[in-house]
Amino acid sequence: MAPAGAPRSLSPHCTLILFFTHLLIFLSSNTAAQSIGNGSEIDIQALLSFKSGISSDPHGVLGSWKASTGLCRWPGVACGTSLPPRVVSLNLSSSHLSGELSPWIANLTYLEHIDLSDNMFIGVIPEKLGTLKRLQSLQLDQNSLVGAIPRSLGTSRSIRYLDLAENLLVGHIPDFHEMSALQILDMSSNDLSGSIPSSLGNVSSLMEILLHVNRLSGTIPETLSLIQNLTVLSLATNYVSGHLSAELCNISSLLYLGLDENNLTGQIPSCIGNTLQNLEWLFMSGNRFEGLIPSSLANASKLQQIDLGYNFLVGPVPSLGSVAGLRLLILESNLLEAEGWEFLVSLANCARLEKLEMSGNALNGSLPGSVGNLSTSLLRMDLGNNQIIGTIPVEIFNLRNLQLLAMDQNLLTGVIPSVIGNLDQLVVLNLSGNHFSGQIPPTIGNLSQLNKLSLDSNGLSGNIPASLENCTQLALLKLSFNSLQGPIPSELVNSTTLVDLDLSNNNLTGSIPLQIGALLQLLRLDISFNNLSGQVPFSLGRCVQLSSLRLRSNMLNGSIPQSFSGLMSIDQIDLSQNSFVGKIPELFVNMVFLEQLDLSMNFFEGPIPTGGIFQNHSAVILDGNAGLCASAATNLFQFPVCTTTPAVQSKRNGLLLVKVIPAIAIALVSFIFFMTTLLKRRKAQADPYYNETMKKVSYGDIVKATNWFSPVNKISSSRTGSIYIGRFEFDTDLVAIKLFHLEENGAHNSFLTECEVLRNTRHRNVVKAVTVLGYL
Repeated sequence: MAPAGAPRSLSPHCTLILFFTHLLIFLSSNTAAQSIGNGSEIDIQALLSFKSGISSDPHGVLGSWKASTGLCRWPGVACGTSLPPRVVSLNLSSSHLSGELSPWIANLTYLEHIDLSDNMFIGVIPEKLGTLKRLQSLQLDQNSLVGAIPRSLGTSRSIRYLDLAENLLVGHIPDFHEMSALQILDMSSNDLSGSIPSSLGNVSSLMEILLHVNRLSGTIPETLSLIQNLTVLSLATNYVSGHLSAELCNISSLLYLGLDENNLTGQIPSCIGNTLQNLEWLFMSGNRFEGLIPSSLANASKLQQIDLGYNFLVGPVPSLGSVAGLRLLILESNLLEAEGWEFLVSLANCARLEKLEMSGNALNGSLPGSVGNLSTSLLRMDLGNNQIIGTIPVEIFNLRNLQLLAMDQNLLTGVIPSVIGNLDQLVVLNLSGNHFSGQIPPTIGNLSQLNKLSLDSNGLSGNIPASLENCTQLALLKLSFNSLQGPIPSELVNSTTLVDLDLSNNNLTGSIPLQIGALLQLLRLDISFNNLSGQVPFSLGRCVQLSSLRLRSNMLNGSIPQSFSGLMSIDQIDLSQNSFVGKIPELFVNMVFLEQLDLSMNFFEGPIPTGGIFQNHSAVILDGNAGLCASAATNLFQFPVCTTTPAVQSKRNGLLLVKVIPAIAIALVSFIFFMTTLLKRRKAQADPYYNETMKKVSYGDIVKATNWFSPVNKISSSRTGSIYIGRFEFDTDLVAIKLFHLEENGAHNSFLTECEVLRNTRHRNVVKAVTVLGYL
């Protein structure tokens, strides 16, 4: 034994261990030096192979990716801090890259993050991506990737964030038996099919599951209730069916539950509000849920948005005043009842409420004045298509920030209150389909932000207020099916933003405003079934965006303006039941989008055009135009064949004669049209008594008296003429009207003979003609 304090000698065994330790350290240093070069070279080659798959790089993001440049300085590439300096992140999001994903990317074995989102990559996802042992996040969303999801991704133990949303992926979702680290799974907006794998319930680390907008079917796996940290479950817009299990109430961590637009049936679990007290967003619309809305929702005090619309829910709406943070409540298109409107009264406690949409239910009774106590933050209130009665409570106009107010298709009565002008933020006002009476309040012109105004299908009267010119943002104006009178205000066409103008089925008079061509954005114009007169303004042809023009059943006259040739986007024209004259213009032939043309019950004459829409007889209506004729080769409309050239036909039409006499001598007198030259030649010779008794009758008066020369009014006919019976609007006596068939031989001589007889004959049994009219 060595004396105390002497140095301790090392044993041979200890010396040997020390020697080999130094040897191992030396060898490790050499290996590391060698692997630095090899590792970097592998990553360089992998990234250059990735670059070779890029077909388009419009911003030159990969332009500096060259072997001669430091790898870790390449755009989008990040390296780790420890040796060797390997690539740990590849981030090229929103770089507008196109091409395919190279499988060589899987050689970047140190990769932790891949973000290639918001590009234009095509092709399939490389199967080997799932073999990267260090990969924590893979973001390939917002591309055009196709094919199936690689099964290898379902076995990754490292991936925490997997985002494949907004691609074109197909097939089934793979099983997730080994993804023990996964927290966020987003495969939304693809074309995935099959059922939701129950193995998702084994991934206890999951916090968000987003599978909406796919073609998934089957039931919602009850195993999802095992995921205790799940905050988001979004399965909307799929084909998921079956009952909603009460087991989902066990996921107390849920903040967002989106099951809308599926085929779910049964009742909404009554426990939903008692256990999901952290829930902030609840979306279940567009299913087939039935029964009551669970009253327990009032206990989910953190709810901000509730959408249960488009189901078969019945019964009263529960009071939700305890949900103080509620911002959106959508219960439209169910079978819900008001039951005293207690729910509406309770909503006054929801100071942040912005949207209340209850249309398409069975709400009845009168709307209480407490509606004015709702949040001043309210932007949209839709109570349309219910059974609400009574008048509009004036308190509703206290909601000064309303942008949409819809109470259409109810049973409301009374007048529209003038205080409606208080809602100066209003963009949409829809009160159509009620029983409102009285005038449209001029204060409606105060709504300078108004974009859509629908007051159709009521009992409104009076004039259209000229103050509408102040609604400079107005795009849609529907006033049809009322009893409005007076002219169309010229100020209305100052709303140059108008896209849809419907004034049909009223009692409007006067002419169409000459400035109507200023409505350059107009797509649809319907002023049919009124009492408008005069000619169609030439300026209407400047509305080149028009797709539908309806002027049916008025008293418009004259010819169709040649400016209509500019309406090249139009697909529907209805000019029927007016007093238009002249030839059908060839411009209709060139309207390539025209699908319907109704010119019936007018006074068009001459040959029917043969090209364009006139080749489809089912798309054109020409009935009630006695002066039309058709080509023998293409007589699709069963009109008389044109036997003369247009010039000769026009000359013969100028000889059309009509004679009007009292009904007591219907069999002896005629209704004569004759040429202006004949009238001038015989004016000086006419008997003074004959001139004094002549009445002024227009051709339009004659046509209306005979109901457009209807066969019902015809009492006799011969080869050279036909006699009609009728009554003028300004007279009570019946008259007989004779129309000469000038295309027949002898008709012209017969006309001259009858003129001579009537001019020279005086007899107590022959009553003189009261007027004559020549139509040119």
